[in-house]
Amino acid sequence: MNATGNEVIGWRWTMYAGLIPLMAGLFMLLTSNLSMSNDMSQWTFIIHKLDFSFAQLAVIDPQAGPFVAFLAMLASVNIVSAAVPIILISIFALRAGQKWAWYYLLFMLVWEGFSDVYSVT
Repeated sequence: MNATGNEVIGWRWTMYAGLIPLMAGLFMLLTSNLSMSNDMSQWTFIIHKLDFSFAQLAVIDPQAGPFVAFLAMLASVNIVSAAVPIILISIFALRAGQKWAWYYLLFMLVWEGFSDVYSVT
């Protein structure tokens, strides 16, 4: 498809860049729910299992299980909620050549991107 009018040629790249964290957040939500629903199995990431189960967390501390569940849900929803606007703004605003879309995407890179990377590491 050729760019017409104000259309930004690279809008698809930013949309694809939003799809990656969307898939990661949904994957994290799915694997966390699988690990918590079967609390005797090892905590799974589908491609790798950790050496503890959700039930073993409760043995260590009764509050550890709910805390880890809260963190897993909060982190995955945070990732998904950052990815959806990036995809939508890329499709509707950036493709139409709206200048404010670049500023929003820069804000999301700095605020969500760097703070999440810092929090994870």
